[in-house]
Amino acid sequence: MPHAEWTKIIHTDKARGKDDDIAKGLNLVFPVVSEIFSYPEVNYPADSTTVKPKVIYLGDSYLFTWMYDYFMDNTNTDWQIWYYGHYLYDRNNRNEQQLHWIENDYWLNAIKTTDCLVIMYTSRNLPELGDGFIEKAYDYYYPKK
Repeated sequence: MPHAEWTKIIHTDKARGKDDDIAKGLNLVFPVVSEIFSYPEVNYPADSTTVKPKVIYLGDSYLFTWMYDYFMDNTNTDWQIWYYGHYLYDRNNRNEQQLHWIENDYWLNAIKTTDCLVIMYTSRNLPELGDGFIEKAYDYYYPKK
């Protein structure tokens, strides 16, 4: 797989992406104290021997950080996000306003044609790990007799 390289760190007093989403949502009378943010400049050097797998990522909204930072585009030949196991995003559908519901039988054909399935949830959402997908896949591959 490609190895990301940090070429430099960019320091700024302007938050990027959702780094200030909580401050905006609090509707404070006084602004949050000014802060210096540090963002790495990440590059993916070209290498003809690099193998980029086809990956399905099943998880919560943290995966959007990877999607919007183009991590998945640079490390995978193709990828999908199964947001909480119910909504589908891929390189052609990055718009959160256009959710595509994953149909009941879609998952089976999708995992048969992928190289890797990554289940990744933030600690807050660990109690819902897989959102029923793990049990559904287990029941399919190991049916009760």
